[in-house]
Amino acid sequence: MAEHREDDPAIGTGYATAQLLASLRAASTQARDEDRAHALSRARKWLATILGITRGTVVVGDRAPEEGTPVWVTPDVLRGGFTSGSHAAGGPLLPHERALADAWGITATTNRFALNNAHLTNAGLAALERTLEQGDYRVRVPEEGALLAIRWLIDSGENERAAAVLETLAPWFDRLRFYPQPGTPQPEPGSGLSVPVLLAPAERIAAALERKAPSADVEAMREAVEVWAPIVDALAAVLLETVDGATPRLEGAPRAPQITGGAPLSRVPPDFARRRAELLARIERARAENHRCRRPHRRGEVLQTLHEGLVAMDPLRADDSLAASPLARRVRTRLAGFVTAYGVPGSPEHARLRASQRVGPSHALLGHVVARRLGRAAAPGEGLEAPRLAAVPIAADEATRALPAGTEIPASIARRLDAAREATLPGLLAAGLVPSGEVLATLLPQVTGPALATRFDDPRARRLYAASYRAFGKRRSLLLLWLQHQVRFAELPWIAALEAASGRDPAPGVATTLRELAALAIDAFPGTPTPSKLVSELAALAAQAGLAADASHNPLPLVEELAADIFMGTFSIKFLRAAQLAARRLGPRSAYARYYGLDTDRVLAMEGVEQRWGVATCPEFDTYCVELAALPTGGNPQARNGTVIERASILTTHNLAALFTVLELEPLLRRPTMELARSALTIALDALERRVLTERVPFQARLQANRAVAGAWRQALFFASCGTQRDGELFASEAQRMLGERSPLARERFTPVLRGLEEALSGDGPSRDGKTAPRLYGWSVERPFLFGSG
Repeated sequence: MAEHREDDPAIGTGYATAQLLASLRAASTQARDEDRAHALSRARKWLATILGITRGTVVVGDRAPEEGTPVWVTPDVLRGGFTSGSHAAGGPLLPHERALADAWGITATTNRFALNNAHLTNAGLAALERTLEQGDYRVRVPEEGALLAIRWLIDSGENERAAAVLETLAPWFDRLRFYPQPGTPQPEPGSGLSVPVLLAPAERIAAALERKAPSADVEAMREAVEVWAPIVDALAAVLLETVDGATPRLEGAPRAPQITGGAPLSRVPPDFARRRAELLARIERARAENHRCRRPHRRGEVLQTLHEGLVAMDPLRADDSLAASPLARRVRTRLAGFVTAYGVPGSPEHARLRASQRVGPSHALLGHVVARRLGRAAAPGEGLEAPRLAAVPIAADEATRALPAGTEIPASIARRLDAAREATLPGLLAAGLVPSGEVLATLLPQVTGPALATRFDDPRARRLYAASYRAFGKRRSLLLLWLQHQVRFAELPWIAALEAASGRDPAPGVATTLRELAALAIDAFPGTPTPSKLVSELAALAAQAGLAADASHNPLPLVEELAADIFMGTFSIKFLRAAQLAARRLGPRSAYARYYGLDTDRVLAMEGVEQRWGVATCPEFDTYCVELAALPTGGNPQARNGTVIERASILTTHNLAALFTVLELEPLLRRPTMELARSALTIALDALERRVLTERVPFQARLQANRAVAGAWRQALFFASCGTQRDGELFASEAQRMLGERSPLARERFTPVLRGLEEALSGDGPSRDGKTAPRLYGWSVERPFLFGSG
């Protein structure tokens, strides 16, 4: 854990307390026991976080936030990057651990010490060797691959490295599991974009379907149609038999109808006493068992009025005074309205209308059936070759009164199953199953791991390395300050030992995968700046390909998104290197540089380096970002930070220039850069119309959408600047045409942006005051101009 540092920001317990209260509220409102338990578990973790902060055992913002815990231990990371003090590989024994303890005759299972030690006996080492050979294991958190790595090191004659790793892990034997989970045999991983990836294991989809509760409104409607409507029909049928004369109806003008027909409660029909008693008992049972739909029970409603009339009527004889009473008149009015609206019970007209009111089977209950099917068909952590087979109609042995045999599974549920199908990344993108760059980034470890694993000749090591990398890719990011970086894969002791014992240079294959993934991400999401998770994966590949930011040749400086609320007021040196690379790529006369008013010569001349918190920074670059921000006095501190960060993103093109230049991506792209520019602009205009201009969208959501519009516009400008001056002019003309197809309000708000592009193409770009052609930025300490003057 780091000591107190200069400029230590004040991050207290306010956020954690708010999350604790939200978790407690959720626990008090959840209907299902498992949902309440989950919310209470979250609340306990947030309480532990608060206690850790107040006691000083947790330092928010440090990459080793928990006292006495090394960085390689996978923490339990909560929302916002806070830690609870517990560990992903810790906690109570899991079912497979208890089964393993029983199989090995271990009785003392209060902690994991005995289980970890058992794997180091002759029998345990032999079992690890068999597991390595057969590949029938799963690594859900990185620690679960550690003992397998030690076993492989021993087999490879790397006894000293194995002993060093074991010495590091031993103090944690009583708390963490270092052995794998059982699984089905896995093939040796391939490499490149041909590697199959899994968007979501079947068990996760099953769990989501199982958690889905029926809609309260839909179930109330179902109760009204299936329970109360038949009772109202039965009441109407019986009371119509008590009418002396013609059936009551409403006739005449719609606004002032007249009631025709005879009076109810005037005669006793045959077998009335028995039918009356059975119907009253039926109503009482229904009221005791059904509570979703309350409207039928309100005073004056058809059910309440007809029920009151049935109760009042003597089952043995007609009562002339009752037939002439106000109650009888109310019953006559309700019967007339019912017959006019629904027809006489038992008539074809009435049957057709009731049939049209039927509510389909509950999607939630159908989802529960599909969840059970998935649980039987897929092993934990795995997908299915044909997941849509779980969406066949309800079988006879699955049928219930609510879900009769032959009931179709809705398309909305069937589509969700596609995520459980293993396919290549291009295949998933083509099928529309990867909706965003953020989702794409979460899938990359499944491709990056096998590419990095090509450093091993032994297929057992390749499989273990790829599985461990995939698990490491699920590690959630910590909230970090002081320009620290997230824990890297090679910092895990057993992974460092594996890499040191590898016998092959992975650079050639890794470089190919790096280029393919970068081109794929830009092609698929041209309007989205590279998410930090995607940057991390590309940077990991770049390091193995000899293109790390600190390499002496052909460096690839990739920069992450920075959080405005914890910005430290300075940028690491790789931001300057990325900005200089962008300045060389674009030049001072590009539409991009002119539009944003960038002094590329000044950026290229920056040299001064200063150490802050042990990290190289460039004060000149920091100063220039502040100058470009041109901030007025005052304003929201977070907005001020975001404005400065955005200027750094503009200077660096947020990785586009680095990727295009160093990796020479253009030949790999499926679409020319001008088409990417149009796609990015389309994304910007869509977000403008749907999320920014729509005032019913909450204000904070509109601010986030404004940043998305500005980011997509920045991407479009870069793509349009990759060609000639003529290409830029063609893009400006195309942009005018595209904007002309949008709503009048969108044209009004975005026209000044295009005017700024035209000025950039014809001269020096928009003026600093931005009165006629304001530059489009995502962050501002004032109201964004896309919002209007409102």
